Amino acid sequence: MSKNKFISISVFFIVISFLITSYAQISPRDEDINLTWSYSVNDDITALASGRMNNDSVVIIASGKNLYILNKDGNLTEQYTIQTPGKIYVVKIANIDEDNESEILLGLGWMETEEIDLNKAYPPPDGIPEEKDLLYKVLKNKGSFYVIDNGKINKWDEIDQWVRSIIVSDINGDDKDEVIIVSGGYINNYFKKYTSIVYRHRYCWTEWDIKYTDYDTEAECTCDGCFWDNLTGNCYQNVTWKECDWNETTGKGWNFSESSSVNGSIAIFDRSGELLSKSNMTVSREFWSADVSNLYHDRDEEIIVGSGNKIYVFTSNGSIHASYDVLGDVNNIYTSDINNDENDDIIFSFRNSSSGISGIEVINRDGKKLWEYRMKPESCISAMYMKTLDRDVINEVLLISDDILYVIDDRGQLSWSYRFKYNNNKLLLRNINKIFSIDLDDDGYENLIVASNGVIYNYEIIGTFIERRSADRYYALGMEAYELYRYQEAKNYLERARQLYLELNQSDRVLECDSLLEDINEKLTGNRRIEADSQYAKALTHYSVRDYESAKKYLQSAREIYTEIGDSDGILRCDSLMNTIDELLKKSSTTTTSITTTTTTLPRGSNTPSLLFDPITIVSLVAIILVVIFAIFRRRRAPISREEEGRKKDKRELEEEKPEEEGLMRDWKTLKEQWKKLEEL
Repeated sequence: MSKNKFISISVFFIVISFLITSYAQISPRDEDINLTWSYSVNDDITALASGRMNNDSVVIIASGKNLYILNKDGNLTEQYTIQTPGKIYVVKIANIDEDNESEILLGLGWMETEEIDLNKAYPPPDGIPEEKDLLYKVLKNKGSFYVIDNGKINKWDEIDQWVRSIIVSDINGDDKDEVIIVSGGYINNYFKKYTSIVYRHRYCWTEWDIKYTDYDTEAECTCDGCFWDNLTGNCYQNVTWKECDWNETTGKGWNFSESSSVNGSIAIFDRSGELLSKSNMTVSREFWSADVSNLYHDRDEEIIVGSGNKIYVFTSNGSIHASYDVLGDVNNIYTSDINNDENDDIIFSFRNSSSGISGIEVINRDGKKLWEYRMKPESCISAMYMKTLDRDVINEVLLISDDILYVIDDRGQLSWSYRFKYNNNKLLLRNINKIFSIDLDDDGYENLIVASNGVIYNYEIIGTFIERRSADRYYALGMEAYELYRYQEAKNYLERARQLYLELNQSDRVLECDSLLEDINEKLTGNRRIEADSQYAKALTHYSVRDYESAKKYLQSAREIYTEIGDSDGILRCDSLMNTIDELLKKSSTTTTSITTTTTTLPRGSNTPSLLFDPITIVSLVAIILVVIFAIFRRRRAPISREEEGRKKDKRELEEEKPEEEGLMRDWKTLKEQWKKLEEL
């Protein structure tokens, strides 16, 4: 058995055994997640945020009109009450005025009823008109926006609907952040008309009759309503019943009706609170969640809004750039480059009330679905949070469904799940409707902050659990890249996994990583040597036709790669040919003969009568053709093989298929033979 085949089979069994041991336990143990503190308020929690203020981590709770600011230890440091008819539904921490201190942004909403006095609307002498729909009551969503700056509560105007989302971003590309407020809701209009109305009056009366009975003697004739007739010698009974009918009349009266509409608005403020623009639009459902992203890499950013079972992409001036139908009503929406293709994607949670389907879905900027994760039937997502991190860290989506935390990775796969407990890990937490993730104590590990009814809970994840899960994930990604021949990517993932396993003192995992990294380094070295040989072949080709400057460029490139992989023979070969070229160039510079009579002395060769038909040129042309064919073969062959392997995922084929490098080396033998002929000439 060849060494490469043995390594492939060994890798296959390592992967199988690793996956069995790594993913048999997908959820953390109770000792991996600790409840560190909790804080109770008087009413249900309506909004939750966490961030940094005054260089310290804080947690902000909104409950009705009240705002509570807690430090990282769960102690109350500040409290505010907003004098408003509504409740706080959106909280955000951001530095909008660039004074190095963060502000607290609050979005409120409520339902308001406006009664219209028709006597004042239609005073005498004309009075209230007949046969006309008269608006007498309006029920609508209202909203307001506040900023708390250095303890002072400031109200910003021009918000006339329920605030759904607050976003701080440079939306217009002027290098200054703006505040984008997305709001909206229902408006119900109630009408009445003084018109001719048909009135129906129901009236009833009593009917009676005499019924013959079967009683034969007067002694038996004792039933209710019965009497004995001596003349006929029979027993009779008096029977009554109720009869009803309708009486219709026509008269004047009020006829009532109603109509509803859904409005949304996007208001953009500068950092001083001045309204820059406001766009109102009529949509089929109320706005629920929004985010901002530069989807198309232009000057202005776009506003992505979830409304019912649609996702709208609005431009900064409020016009619709695109809209996409999705599987259900959108509740939470985020944007992030989740597949690392340099373009932001749209991540959202949804629920279809008719089918009972719920989950999260990711679409790209063109509306194409990238992946989807569905919850079990009839479940719903009560909370969602997207951890948007840098490209070197695996992004995750946190979901709460049926009071269970689900952590979904950036491939749409379940990373782990957990059911929160409290009271010494004995009682299960219920009715979780908010979740947030932040490193509160700056120890490098995330804290999970969840809200249940009127209580906030802070759970700290033990570092070893996160490191263990991250290491396993990096290892799995490395193996996936390895199987698809993406060796450099596999090496990067496996090196991260190895470092984490080393910190966890898991020596067996470290050895597995070392074995795979050794194999990958051999493959990478082989590929780099082939690349260096290719550059050297091109140098020889240009040398043979006296294009010395081009030959030197390829020699320099080849020498750098030989140096990188430590190939001393390759370095010497490059240096030898480079010295020969330098000597020829030096001789050429001291020769002053005419171009038509100049001849160049080639190493080991004689005078060349023709550049077109001499043996060196012919062999050179053959070498050039072979290099081109080799490059085309290499470019086409690798992606097709990788695509097939990525699609089939067939381990047996991986064992039977010869490694790519063997094919490349076979092709390379032909080139080496041509080099030999060139050097002999």
